[in-house]
Amino acid sequence: MFGKSDEEKKEARRREIKEEVQPIEDKLETVLRDNERILQENEKLRKQVKQLSYTRIGLRRAALIARRRAAIGRAAESDARHANNRNIYAGDIVGDIEAMQFSSALASTLEERADWRYEHDFQNAYGICYGLALRLIPNLPVHVVRAFDILATVRELCEWKDNPAKQRVEHLAKHIVDELTYNDEDKRLEEALKGNNLLIKLNRLEELYSERRSS
Repeated sequence: MFGKSDEEKKEARRREIKEEVQPIEDKLETVLRDNERILQENEKLRKQVKQLSYTRIGLRRAALIARRRAAIGRAAESDARHANNRNIYAGDIVGDIEAMQFSSALASTLEERADWRYEHDFQNAYGICYGLALRLIPNLPVHVVRAFDILATVRELCEWKDNPAKQRVEHLAKHIVDELTYNDEDKRLEEALKGNNLLIKLNRLEELYSERRSS
């Protein structure tokens, strides 16, 4: 029996290599399909997050407008009724900052800018000037930022207007806000955030706020 020719040996080797490579190619194709699917899902999620962000900004812009109308004595009956919706009109200092920055980015002239029109209202609500908030709030933990939100809520939400605990909650929230703004410098702020005293006050504020809100 004659041995295989060189061409036959080469062809046999090519088939062996193909058989070895085929599973790798199949796996690669699967990975590529999975990557494409993940990219599509990520794009879908990105659009959903963007839409949610715009929705949140839209809601906070409505709150800013209602706050401005109330400040100049033009709050309509519908404003007062809507102001009792804590999902929209409760304090949200991060959301208000985003809404004011968004409005400014859209403006084409200084007269149209929203941030300077609402800065006075912002300070009255949160107990901190807008410029300082831009620098301070991003450096604070979420549970600390809550003090600003609670302060604005008890000051502005209708359900707190005649609440007997309003003065106590507002006083404690304002005390915490003043302490944070006083310790604005990085080192002092870091020391204040590490201290147990601030945490005790924050916990007490949450207790008072939750207790009186549910009553």
